[in-house]
Amino acid sequence: DVLVITKLAADAKSRIKLRIQIAKEIGVSTPFEIHIVTPIEYEKWYSHFIKRIIEI
Repeated sequence: DVLVITKLAADAKSRIKLRIQIAKEIGVSTPFEIHIVTPIEYEKWYSHFIKRIIEI
């Protein structure tokens, strides 16, 4: 799983646009499950389940 935390995920249209950009770079068929969330969504939900973070 890859979690992308960005303010650009504030609305659905921006998330879709970002997902398309990522797919163009890495391809549509990948071994990755990509999640795109806002910093607030990360704090409220994802941060409770993530044990290891690698920031790039």
